[in-house]
Amino acid sequence: MHQHIAHPPGPDPAPTLLDNISDTLLNAFAKVRKPDERFLETRDSIDKFEDSLAGIERTWGRARTRTSGKSAFSTPQPSPLSLARSLRSAIIHS
Repeated sequence: MHQHIAHPPGPDPAPTLLDNISDTLLNAFAKVRKPDERFLETRDSIDKFEDSLAGIERTWGRARTRTSGKSAFSTPQPSPLSLARSLRSAIIHS
């Protein structure tokens, strides 16, 4: 076997901080060629779960808007204090 003088045989040098950072960045952005089936199933179930949560949030938002009287299609509801005042004046004047 041919030995290069510029690269004598010996132990490999320990990886430096720059080597570790570059390896981490390359692995972070590398595309998986054939993902594991378990991960695909998990991702699908998480996507369905997030869609369900979004629907629940929309439903609660609509219910909150309708019960607070701030819907664009509802008329503003009188406050309980104004109802009590009008009831009291109706009783006094009758």
